[in-house]
Amino acid sequence: MPITFPLTIGGVRVGLLIGFRAEAHGVVDVGMLTAAALAYAAVTGLSIYVAGRIEPRLSDRGRELFDRLAGILLTAIAFTLLASGVTRLVTDVLHDIKIL
Repeated sequence: MPITFPLTIGGVRVGLLIGFRAEAHGVVDVGMLTAAALAYAAVTGLSIYVAGRIEPRLSDRGRELFDRLAGILLTAIAFTLLASGVTRLVTDVLHDIKIL
């Protein structure tokens, strides 16, 4: 079901957790990252389970609504990543030429 795409496509979230592990110092930090990974896995699993139960019961119009909702979510995620990357690029360039 398209609504699960933002959770299941790519390994960005898992990659972020692994990357954050390099910055984690101590057992508490590692434990918090482990809890975050388990929570992410639980949310993803629950979403897939619920989507599998809901999808057969939806009408064609309901499926179309979920397709559009998934498109909006993916567009919002892409825009957020793009805006973050452009902001970081501009600040890094300005910092390198000593304006900031």
